[in-house]
Amino acid sequence: FDLSRVGADIGTLDVLMGDGGGSFSTLLGSYTGEAPGDWSPQVLTLPTPLPTNGNVQFQFVYTRGSDFRGDLAIDNFCIF
Repeated sequence: FDLSRVGADIGTLDVLMGDGGGSFSTLLGSYTGEAPGDWSPQVLTLPTPLPTNGNVQFQFVYTRGSDFRGDLAIDNFCIF
């Protein structure tokens, strides 16, 4: 996925993987603070083995920073 983090008060974005049963217990990546540039490509490796039921879900959880001066955006999410 592509990630944009612009501003002085960016919080934390956690990317979690779930098993399709409502549990998102696997942290795939965590991003904190401002990043230089506009957009940056991010690549995360999925753990093996994947859930035996064949269901995989992803959750993006953003915890805001200490003030309003920050913008975070996600684009082009894909799995391959």
